Amino acid sequence: AGGKAGGTKFVAEGMLFKLATDPTIGNRYLYGGVAANLDFSAKAAAQELKGTNSFYSFFLAERIPIQVPLQTIVDYRGFRLVAMPVLPLSQSQLIYGSNDAGRHVYNSDPAFDRYMQRAGQHLHLARHSVMGTMLNTGGDVEGHVVHVQKAGGGGGAVAVDLHCGKGPQNREGEDGKGRESGGERQEEKKGYCKSYYLLDLGRWAPPESPLDTQHLPPSESSVFYRMLRPEFLTRHCKQSTKVPALSSDTFSRWGMHQQRQHQDNLRDATRILCGNVIDAAANTLLLSIRNKSVSGSTATISETESQSSSPSSSPSSPSCSRSGPSSPRSPSSRSRPSSPRSPPPLKSSRSSSSSSSSLMKNKDSASGDEDDAILYNVPQSVFDHKSLKWPDTLDVAALMHKHGIPIRHLKLLWDHPKLYEEKKPET
Repeated sequence: AGGKAGGTKFVAEGMLFKLATDPTIGNRYLYGGVAANLDFSAKAAAQELKGTNSFYSFFLAERIPIQVPLQTIVDYRGFRLVAMPVLPLSQSQLIYGSNDAGRHVYNSDPAFDRYMQRAGQHLHLARHSVMGTMLNTGGDVEGHVVHVQKAGGGGGAVAVDLHCGKGPQNREGEDGKGRESGGERQEEKKGYCKSYYLLDLGRWAPPESPLDTQHLPPSESSVFYRMLRPEFLTRHCKQSTKVPALSSDTFSRWGMHQQRQHQDNLRDATRILCGNVIDAAANTLLLSIRNKSVSGSTATISETESQSSSPSSSPSSPSCSRSGPSSPRSPSSRSRPSSPRSPPPLKSSRSSSSSSSSLMKNKDSASGDEDDAILYNVPQSVFDHKSLKWPDTLDVAALMHKHGIPIRHLKLLWDHPKLYEEKKPET
């Protein structure tokens, strides 16, 4: 199943495996260009699983008798494989799409075409011309039909399809009022029916417009692995913004017909994604993190100490306990939530006290106002390199958890060399 873009294929233990590789097209690599890029090929392989899940969910909800292969992704030591069972397609007929890089493109089964149009409407995919043939997905998505024996039809050992005799294509038309052609009725008389399969869904979705994602690393082949998610297509393009249906073959040689129109539609959708949807999601996430941070900062000290010393927490070094010349708090203060403090003036220097509650304010720090404000409430013990086993992230995370520091600041704390009076030891 699939051409070069699907990777290296082999069969083992009755399973078909597709190893994500970067094949050569002429004198260049498909995904990496001048050099092979397994990261891009792995991203492209993941698109097949997304497409399979999207179509399967729709077919199941609408009781459409098209089967998609059960599959999973296996990542092992830097390599990615797509694993699926071997489908009974040895006697199948290609009725939709192309399996020879566009030299021949098919859409020859009216019932299958109607199902694909319904799926395209649900997923907001534009019906477009590929080499003169109208499709609702990328041109190299394949649809197959197998004529299988109906259950109870007698005869030899023939694979039986559970959809036989149950799907609308054998009883009624799409509107439920009319029967299919006489050819299908003749096949039913012979004891056989059609079994439909949809596979090689790596390019089922429209890509992001490369002209409007210049903030990402440039790539000649990004249209093969940077795809729009189905949630964005159905929720934002279809319902919220009323963007016209999008072609899966935009910005590729498969989509030369009405190229400008499809490119303009896709550019509009990509601008909405980058300018509105991602910003709104980021703001929602930041608000959620801030709310959790505030609730964490108002937790009682006794609760944080019990959490840090619980068996489920990371092992604590002696430095994880509060110590130093500062006087212990009274029991009443332990039961009261501690209110967050406001950042001091930017030019104030750090206290010389070695107490674990002293603030990390280095007068020589050039981290900027934003970092300065974030690090204001960080205790000295978090940055005491003598009490940490660098680069043991678990120790740092345990201290951050105990002192109510949001874990999102871990990288900032880790990469801030001027917060230490001495350099971290060499590892």
